[in-house]
Parts: sequence; C-alpha cells; structure tokens
Amino acid sequence: APPMRTSAAVEAQAPAVRTASSDVHPPPPTTRRPRARALLATEVTGLVTLLAATPKDARDRPQLLRRIADDYVELETADRIAGVASQAATARAKAKAIYERLQNDYRTYPQNDEVLFSLGSQYELAGDPMNARKTYYLLIQRHPDSRYVPRAYLAFGDLFFDEARRD
Repeated sequence: APPMRTSAAVEAQAPAVRTASSDVHPPPPTTRRPRARALLATEVTGLVTLLAATPKDARDRPQLLRRIADDYVELETADRIAGVASQAATARAKAKAIYERLQNDYRTYPQNDEVLFSLGSQYELAGDPMNARKTYYLLIQRHPDSRYVPRAYLAFGDLFFDEARRD
C-alpha cells in the first residue's frame, strides 16, 4: 500500500518555516532558506519605518503589513532556534497582532485566506487552540475555494484530536 500522508510529511515540505511544535501545521511550503536573525531584524526595522511613512489608504499597505508579519514569524523561528524564548514570544505576538489587523482593517485583501491560515498557526504556537479553531473556521467559511482549506480542516481536526487525547 502507498504510504499515507501524515502531518509529518506535510511538515517535511516546509523545513524553512518549521514551527515550534510538531503538532502544529506549518505555513504553506516555501523554497526560501532560513535567514540570519540580524538580517531579519534589520528588514523588520526598515519595513516598520516604511509602514510609518505609507499613507493609510495606500494600495500596497496591506501587502507591507503582511510582509512585516511574515518576517516576525521568521524572526520568531530564528529566536527560538537561538534559544531566546522571550524574544521569540514577542515576535510571535507582533505577528499575530499584524495578522489580526489585516483581517480587521483590510477585508478585501486578496491573500486574506493565507493571512487567516498563518494567524491560526500562530494561535496554535501560542497555545491558544480556541482562537486557532475559530480562525481556521473563518478561513473555511470566508474562503471555501482557497487552497488552504484542506490544511485548515486538517489543523481543525488535529486540534480536536489533541483536545480529546488530553481529556
């Protein structure tokens, strides 16, 4: 029989964005290799400065916010690998706040399905399964044709499985 695709197989597709917990589903696969922490910190600083100078109604503002949030996720991974847990938690909190801001302020942003998936993953990493489930459910409801819906269902099911295993 052919081997089953497990969540570990899915995670193996995205080693550059490996998350803190083997039970958490990674963001979509990427071919980009991990970047150095100093480079990420410099990029985030520059992007935050650019964001401050960007008008609130600029068409590219949501994309800029998304890039900052994604960089904070990458920075969280670099901090965790470096053993700096407090900085990793701060970077994760900043990423979550920006993803939430994108969802609240830019409802028509074309990649909101990706944003919801990333936000759900960040809730999982933060140990907040209730908000993770709510976020994945929003993804499924708002973007039923998204390529992230199967991953959301898998994450949704795994969250319930983990909860039942703890009971």
